[in-house]
Amino acid sequence: MQKTGHYSLKKFFLFFISACAFLCIVSCKSSSMPVPFEEGERIENIYREYYSIAQSYEKLKNYDKAISYYKLAMNDKTFRETSYYRIGYCYAMAKDWDNALVYYEPLLKVDSDNASLKLSAAYIHAMKGELDKACSYYEEAVSKTSDESVYKNYLSVLIASEKYERASEVLELLKTDFPDSTSIKTFSSKLEEYEKTKKKDDESSKDSEASKAAGETTPAATETSESAAKEETSDGTATSAS
Repeated sequence: MQKTGHYSLKKFFLFFISACAFLCIVSCKSSSMPVPFEEGERIENIYREYYSIAQSYEKLKNYDKAISYYKLAMNDKTFRETSYYRIGYCYAMAKDWDNALVYYEPLLKVDSDNASLKLSAAYIHAMKGELDKACSYYEEAVSKTSDESVYKNYLSVLIASEKYERASEVLELLKTDFPDSTSIKTFSSKLEEYEKTKKKDDESSKDSEASKAAGETTPAATETSESAAKEETSDGTATSAS
């Protein structure tokens, strides 16, 4: 009986100690004593929430709010790169071209072969009126990819830049790669208008040169007429006004 009582008491104390240890661990979450790795996880969840809020504002096209929350999310390395890109995108969508380039250009320096970044930069430069820079980016894109939207955007910039010869070449690429494109007719018409205008300008230029050449020969003809008149007067054949 004593052995049994001693065993039961020992068992009770072991159970009591285990229970206390468990309660201590559980209570750590509500006490000032930190749980290992919990703080880091909590902080990451905060930045994940910032990123999620930014995405929601971006979908609502509230780009100012989206940018402010993406900037907060950038403070965590997990969301830094994607947030940086989204900020540039939001600035572009808000038509704040200068700030958009502030974010896109560093990204291009890091990832110079990224076609998506190049096309974004090309579009932004085009919207800023920096057509030569836009053409440079589009030219690289056309040489590496076959995309209808790239062809169309590049054609628009080329025509706006009055680079009609290159526009004709890119139009042929569009016809070859996307023969059913509805934009072929539009760009063809624009280039035909250019050809007609160029032809008229050439004809006007030729007429102008011909008129100029004719004007240069007139004084010589006048001098000949005056000389003949003097000769007639000296012979007495011409009458003078009294």
